Amino acid sequence: MARAHHAAEDEQRNSGAAAVFGAEGAYDPGVTRTAAARFAAPVLLLAGEVDPGAPPRAPAEFTGLFPHAELVVQPGAGHVPWLEEPRPVRGRHRVVPRLRQGPAVSRPPRSAAA
Repeated sequence: MARAHHAAEDEQRNSGAAAVFGAEGAYDPGVTRTAAARFAAPVLLLAGEVDPGAPPRAPAEFTGLFPHAELVVQPGAGHVPWLEEPRPVRGRHRVVPRLRQGPAVSRPPRSAAA
């Protein structure tokens, strides 16, 4: 699985996002919190229950930064739960069509009330 994930990196790379990843203010906690608070789209945070690098308590804190966020903790999963066992999250997100400059972006579905 890790080899397949590595082999697909170039195809899945979002060059536009990579270009601004280290932009000015990107590592300023105040700037980041303000941007997250203004982010209006739904956000799905997925955590692996046994991820040693980002245990569920870390993404749980991130969930509180976004106005419309949901955290899903996948039981028994590690650092890449969507690859280890994708079935629990199928249907919990939708894929936005690819743009010419980058790969698809996943988003949680909109609720009927939205």
